[in-house]
Amino acid sequence: MSGAFYGSLAASASVFVAILTALLVNNYVQIKSDRRQVKNELDRIEEDLKGLRDRQDDYQGTVDNLVEKREVDYREKAKKQVNEFIDNEIPSEYSKPIENLSVDELYQDLIDYHDYDSAEELEDSPINLHHRELLEEQIDDIEDQILNEIVPAFASKYEGKGWDPESDPDHTSLVEKLAEMENEEDGNDEEENEGEGQTENDESDIVVEADFERNVLEQDEFIEKYKEEYGLDRLVDKTRELLEEQYDKVIDKNPHLDLSPSATTGSGAFGTGPFGSIQQSVLEAAMAADRAGVLNEPMISDIDYSATNTVLGLSVQEQQKLEKAQENLQDKENEIQVLEERKSRLEREKERLHPEELVGTLAANVVTIILSVVIPVFAYLLFVTNTAIPVPNWLWIISHPEVNVFFCWLFGLFVVFESIHARMNDREPRAYNLYKQGRSSLSQN
Repeated sequence: MSGAFYGSLAASASVFVAILTALLVNNYVQIKSDRRQVKNELDRIEEDLKGLRDRQDDYQGTVDNLVEKREVDYREKAKKQVNEFIDNEIPSEYSKPIENLSVDELYQDLIDYHDYDSAEELEDSPINLHHRELLEEQIDDIEDQILNEIVPAFASKYEGKGWDPESDPDHTSLVEKLAEMENEEDGNDEEENEGEGQTENDESDIVVEADFERNVLEQDEFIEKYKEEYGLDRLVDKTRELLEEQYDKVIDKNPHLDLSPSATTGSGAFGTGPFGSIQQSVLEAAMAADRAGVLNEPMISDIDYSATNTVLGLSVQEQQKLEKAQENLQDKENEIQVLEERKSRLEREKERLHPEELVGTLAANVVTIILSVVIPVFAYLLFVTNTAIPVPNWLWIISHPEVNVFFCWLFGLFVVFESIHARMNDREPRAYNLYKQGRSSLSQN
């Protein structure tokens, strides 16, 4: 009876363990093989990518050189058009403060100035807005030109309004001298025209007082008037600095200093006589022409760049070469993108292939073979040969061979099933974990 029992235990466990072992070994070998194939495929893709990137760099260099040559010509043309616009339109066509000026407005005015309907028609370059970039680079100079036009014109309306005669020592001295001279004349003629002289003195005093008793325009008031004139809430620094400078030069000055004989008689640098009159006429005509903008007109208006430069940007051969290089570059970029996507997919697949994860299950399977197959077979051999192994009395629980063999068989199956369950839940088998801990302890000892 005992022999048949041992044999049935060993036979049942051996069939299950044999199937499980074959399955585990097959999966282990298959995973290692797949991982090796994926690794080889990744190496091949990496070599292909290296070659494609080298060719991509060659095509990119060709495209960059041709595009740079083309953009240099396009930028030069844009520079001429922008300079022409600035010379003819600024500041004469812009009578508003720079606080309300924007690059967008200037760019739209530039488009209109050259009779284009849109920025796409104005810009020759398909990748750069050269005209707008040049306007952004020269915006400071444009603002300075506009400021130098509108601020002096505004200040001229208040010329001399900030001059205080009482604070001017030269003017005070002049008034005192005039008063002394009047007193001397009045003293000499005091007996004859006392009443009439007194009346004249009073009238002179009244005139002098009327001349100097006036409101003085302060600098802050002048700046506020500028802000009110153009409806501004704030001023940029350069506007405020120029207003302060104009106040010192134009507003806060003695207006009587300009009343010189040359200014009142019409003589001066041009002299008198017919020749002076001719020179004066020529100057006035030149100034009128300058105000009308005649002198600022270019000698050749509406320059046709297609006529002056038959090959603007690239020649026909260079353009064909550029298009071919761009086409090849795009093809290589597409191939590189496809290979990189395949490489990423293979790398993800490689991360899922870990044959070492089956080592714990294989180790548990070995334990199951020993406990569930080897021990029952060994007990069967002991029974057949009628060999007994003495057991101490205190180990009475294992004094029954049939019970001991059954427990070993059952524990072996428990170990392998626990290992399978651990793998299904993505954790390490407990038996294999205990094995690693024991091995680590022995190595440390």
